Amino acid sequence: MKGSEELREDSQRLCQIMMKALEGDNIQSKLFQIYGKLKDKCKVFTKLARKYSPYKTQIIEMSQKRHQILGEAEELMIEFSMEMVDNNEDLERVEFLKKMDLKCDQLNGCYSTVQRGEHFYRQLVTHIDQYSQTVSDYVISRKIEKDEVLAQSIPQLNTRLAGH
Repeated sequence: MKGSEELREDSQRLCQIMMKALEGDNIQSKLFQIYGKLKDKCKVFTKLARKYSPYKTQIIEMSQKRHQILGEAEELMIEFSMEMVDNNEDLERVEFLKKMDLKCDQLNGCYSTVQRGEHFYRQLVTHIDQYSQTVSDYVISRKIEKDEVLAQSIPQLNTRLAGH
Protein backbone atom coordinates (compact mmCIF):
# COMPACT_ATOMS: atom_id res chain seq x y z
CA MET A 1 0.00 0.00 0.00
CA LYS A 2 1.31 3.38 -0.99
CA GLY A 3 0.28 5.13 2.23
CA SER A 4 2.03 2.61 4.43
CA GLU A 5 5.31 2.94 2.51
CA GLU A 6 5.19 6.74 2.78
CA LEU A 7 4.40 6.47 6.47
CA ARG A 8 7.36 4.14 7.01
CA GLU A 9 9.71 6.51 5.21
CA ASP A 10 8.36 9.49 7.19
CA SER A 11 8.84 7.57 10.43
CA GLN A 12 12.42 6.74 9.55
CA ARG A 13 13.18 10.37 8.66
CA LEU A 14 11.61 11.62 11.90
CA CYS A 15 13.61 9.11 13.94
CA GLN A 16 16.84 10.22 12.28
CA ILE A 17 16.04 13.88 12.94
CA MET A 18 15.15 13.15 16.56
CA MET A 19 18.32 11.12 17.10
CA LYS A 20 20.48 13.94 15.74
CA ALA A 21 18.65 16.42 17.98
CA LEU A 22 19.13 14.17 21.02
CA GLU A 23 22.83 13.75 20.27
CA GLY A 24 23.22 17.51 19.90
CA ASP A 25 21.45 18.23 23.20
CA ASN A 26 23.77 15.99 25.22
CA ILE A 27 20.95 15.14 27.62
CA GLN A 28 23.16 12.94 29.79
CA SER A 29 25.39 15.92 30.58
CA LYS A 30 22.34 18.01 31.47
CA LEU A 31 21.03 15.29 33.77
CA PHE A 32 24.38 15.16 35.57
CA GLN A 33 24.29 18.95 35.97
CA ILE A 34 20.77 18.72 37.41
CA TYR A 35 21.88 15.92 39.72
CA GLY A 36 24.85 17.98 40.85
CA LYS A 37 22.50 20.95 41.36
CA LEU A 38 24.40 23.02 38.81
CA LYS A 39 21.24 23.62 36.76
CA ASP A 40 17.59 24.01 37.67
CA LYS A 41 15.59 20.89 36.80
CA CYS A 42 12.39 22.78 35.86
CA LYS A 43 14.18 25.11 33.47
CA VAL A 44 16.05 22.29 31.73
CA PHE A 45 12.97 20.07 31.41
CA THR A 46 10.77 22.97 30.22
CA LYS A 47 13.32 23.92 27.56
CA LEU A 48 13.64 20.31 26.36
CA ALA A 49 9.86 19.80 26.40
CA ARG A 50 9.38 22.92 24.27
CA LYS A 51 12.04 21.74 21.83
CA TYR A 52 10.65 18.22 21.45
CA SER A 53 6.88 18.99 21.48
CA PRO A 54 6.74 19.31 17.65
CA TYR A 55 8.11 15.76 17.43
CA LYS A 56 5.34 14.59 19.73
CA THR A 57 2.77 16.17 17.42
CA GLN A 58 4.32 14.49 14.39
CA ILE A 59 4.39 11.13 16.16
CA ILE A 60 0.71 11.47 17.09
CA GLU A 61 -0.14 12.33 13.47
CA MET A 62 1.81 9.31 12.23
CA SER A 63 0.05 7.09 14.72
CA GLN A 64 -3.31 8.34 13.47
CA LYS A 65 -2.25 7.69 9.87
CA ARG A 66 -1.13 4.21 10.86
CA HIS A 67 -4.51 3.48 12.45
CA GLN A 68 -6.26 4.81 9.35
CA ILE A 69 -4.15 2.60 7.08
CA LEU A 70 -4.78 -0.42 9.29
CA GLY A 71 -8.51 0.29 9.20
CA GLU A 72 -8.43 0.50 5.41
CA ALA A 73 -6.47 -2.75 5.22
CA GLU A 74 -8.96 -4.43 7.51
CA GLU A 75 -11.87 -3.22 5.37
CA LEU A 76 -10.12 -4.55 2.26
CA MET A 77 -9.53 -7.89 3.99
CA ILE A 78 -13.20 -8.14 4.95
CA GLU A 79 -14.19 -7.28 1.38
CA PHE A 80 -11.76 -9.89 0.08
CA SER A 81 -13.15 -12.49 2.48
CA MET A 82 -16.68 -11.71 1.37
CA GLU A 83 -15.66 -12.11 -2.28
CA MET A 84 -14.11 -15.47 -1.47
CA VAL A 85 -17.29 -16.71 0.18
CA ASP A 86 -20.28 -16.04 -2.03
CA ASN A 87 -22.99 -17.52 0.16
CA ASN A 88 -23.67 -19.32 3.42
CA GLU A 89 -23.07 -22.78 1.98
CA ASP A 90 -19.54 -21.85 0.96
CA LEU A 91 -18.96 -20.31 4.38
CA GLU A 92 -20.25 -23.43 6.10
CA ARG A 93 -18.08 -25.59 3.85
CA VAL A 94 -15.02 -23.44 4.62
CA GLU A 95 -15.76 -23.64 8.36
CA PHE A 96 -16.24 -27.41 8.12
CA LEU A 97 -12.93 -27.78 6.27
CA LYS A 98 -11.17 -25.59 8.85
CA LYS A 99 -12.55 -27.80 11.63
CA MET A 100 -11.51 -30.94 9.76
CA ASP A 101 -8.02 -29.50 9.28
CA LEU A 102 -7.80 -28.68 12.97
CA LYS A 103 -8.96 -32.19 13.92
CA CYS A 104 -6.44 -33.72 11.51
CA ASP A 105 -3.68 -31.67 13.11
CA GLN A 106 -4.83 -32.78 16.56
CA LEU A 107 -5.01 -36.42 15.41
CA ASN A 108 -1.51 -36.18 13.91
CA GLY A 109 -0.28 -34.69 17.19
CA CYS A 110 -1.86 -37.56 19.15
CA TYR A 111 -0.40 -40.11 16.74
CA SER A 112 3.03 -38.54 17.13
CA THR A 113 2.69 -38.62 20.91
CA VAL A 114 1.66 -42.29 20.81
CA GLN A 115 4.67 -43.09 18.63
CA ARG A 116 7.03 -41.34 21.05
CA GLY A 117 5.39 -43.17 23.96
CA GLU A 118 5.68 -46.50 22.19
CA HIS A 119 9.36 -45.83 21.46
CA PHE A 120 9.95 -44.86 25.09
CA TYR A 121 8.28 -48.00 26.43
CA ARG A 122 10.14 -50.23 23.96
CA GLN A 123 13.41 -48.78 25.23
CA LEU A 124 12.21 -49.12 28.82
CA VAL A 125 11.34 -52.81 28.32
CA THR A 126 14.76 -53.40 26.72
CA HIS A 127 16.51 -51.79 29.70
CA ILE A 128 14.36 -53.68 32.20
CA ASP A 129 15.13 -56.98 30.41
CA GLN A 130 18.85 -56.16 30.54
CA TYR A 131 18.69 -55.31 34.25
CA SER A 132 16.59 -58.39 34.95
CA GLN A 133 19.16 -60.57 33.19
CA THR A 134 21.99 -58.87 35.11
CA VAL A 135 20.21 -59.46 38.42
CA SER A 136 19.41 -63.08 37.48
CA ASP A 137 23.05 -63.67 36.54
CA TYR A 138 24.16 -62.13 39.84
CA VAL A 139 21.73 -64.28 41.84
CA ILE A 140 22.83 -67.44 40.01
CA SER A 141 26.51 -66.66 40.52
CA ARG A 142 25.95 -66.01 44.27
CA LYS A 143 24.04 -69.33 44.52
CA ILE A 144 26.89 -71.16 42.79
CA GLU A 145 29.42 -69.52 45.14
CA LYS A 146 27.26 -70.46 48.13
CA ASP A 147 27.00 -74.09 46.92
CA GLU A 148 30.80 -74.24 46.40
CA VAL A 149 31.47 -72.78 49.85
CA LEU A 150 29.02 -75.26 51.41
CA ALA A 151 30.55 -78.12 49.43
CA GLN A 152 34.00 -77.20 50.76
CA SER A 153 32.78 -76.52 54.28
CA ILE A 154 30.82 -79.74 54.86
CA PRO A 155 33.84 -82.13 54.55
CA GLN A 156 35.89 -79.83 56.80
CA LEU A 157 33.05 -79.71 59.30
CA ASN A 158 32.70 -83.49 59.24
CA THR A 159 36.42 -83.98 59.87
CA ARG A 160 36.30 -81.56 62.80
CA LEU A 161 33.30 -83.27 64.26
CA ALA A 162 34.89 -86.68 63.81
CA GLY A 163 38.08 -85.43 65.46
CA HIS A 164 36.32 -84.48 68.65
